[in-house]
Amino acid sequence: MSKTTKTQSLFGLGLYTPADVARYIRSDAQKVKRWAAGYTYLHRDQRRASPPVIQTALEQTDNENILTFLDLIELCFVAEFRKHEVSLQTIRTSARRLAEILRMDHPFASCRVATDGMEIFALLEREEITPEGMSREVFVEELRSQAGVFEEFVARFFVPQIEPDENRHFAGRWYPLGKDRRVVLDPARAFGKPIDCETGVPTFVLYESTKSDDSIEAVARYYDVPIEAIEQAVEYEEYLLTA
Repeated sequence: MSKTTKTQSLFGLGLYTPADVARYIRSDAQKVKRWAAGYTYLHRDQRRASPPVIQTALEQTDNENILTFLDLIELCFVAEFRKHEVSLQTIRTSARRLAEILRMDHPFASCRVATDGMEIFALLEREEITPEGMSREVFVEELRSQAGVFEEFVARFFVPQIEPDENRHFAGRWYPLGKDRRVVLDPARAFGKPIDCETGVPTFVLYESTKSDDSIEAVARYYDVPIEAIEQAVEYEEYLLTA
């Protein structure tokens, strides 16, 4: 798939700087740039290149790095894998394998993936024509060895906060505190920035407003949001500060 260019519509993609992404996935901006754009380094007086870990939707340059929502989701998984000490080689191998299976870019944003700290697993589906009609089977594959795994074994490692899009092809929304909470990152709203899902008010705005002398009730009246929205916005923004 070719990358989106500046002449194409960016609406609904979600737009982030590496610093934005680093904040939301609680990682380091320099690592995010390296995972997204690759980097060069010297080895025994020779210049070598380390390729990107993900395939970004937009062209990345030395002077400009703009990432999309699907990039954000993939980088969220990369950061989580690295926290579990999964090697970059294993991540790249797993990404290539999953991209081949699904025949699409952004493999880590296209289905449920998980790690046990050593390997990366994907929850996949396959269809088969039987005498009774079309049969669909759900299975788990360990991506590096391409071996099947019991779903019960890896179920606890999957991330439930990501909701698929309408076509169920890619991640559509991310609820970082859980789907039963109000904070959401949705590429179709507020350029993908964290917002209160019901009112659309950015969580950072609500959080900053609580630092004034006004009561939380006064802030709720000013932005016409329930107190619950402010409490969860504060919880989320303070969670980001603990990285």
